[in-house]
Amino acid sequence: MNKLFAILSISLFSFSYGQYYKAELLYKDGNTEKGLLNSLVDINNRKAKKAVFKSDEKAQKKVISVENVEKITYFNDDGSTSIGELVNFRNKRNLWAFKIKEVKDLTVYSITVHIPSQRVSGGILIPPATYTDYLFKYKDEPADHVFRHNVGISIGEKAANKKWLKKYFKDRCTKLAENVDALEYEKESPMPFVDYYEKYCK
Repeated sequence: MNKLFAILSISLFSFSYGQYYKAELLYKDGNTEKGLLNSLVDINNRKAKKAVFKSDEKAQKKVISVENVEKITYFNDDGSTSIGELVNFRNKRNLWAFKIKEVKDLTVYSITVHIPSQRVSGGILIPPATYTDYLFKYKDEPADHVFRHNVGISIGEKAANKKWLKKYFKDRCTKLAENVDALEYEKESPMPFVDYYEKYCK
């Protein structure tokens, strides 16, 4: 696995519901604020797109509209940082996602989604699921979903990911679209395809 991605994945999967993390908010007016913030998983889960912030452990919580925020920087325990940005997804909605890598005209983001267990009709219990979606943003186009890593059972995931990759790069880098099946495939990461894009696509 790509070494940079391996470090990032550990950081990203550690973010979960109901917890607070050391973070810095950069507002659109240029002001900054440091303290403790809930995760992007939580922020995206709130319909009104609100973040819950505390200046320190003992401080009172305050709700912040993330529409006024330019960037969120989370400070990880290993000294690294994870950058969250607001991404236009398919011109349908805005999502907060972690910026993973920027290569030429392509920016790769990740967003972790957790679906809690739920009981459906007949009393059947559907177990919880956690997966990470990778969003690709080409030039000034809206970001699109191109790759998924399911932490649990992932039937048909590899075939679906390759299909998405071929479709996405068909008109953006034909060479990559044609070589998807020949390239190394990593269940956790689209990075082999991103690396190919960096080397061989204009």
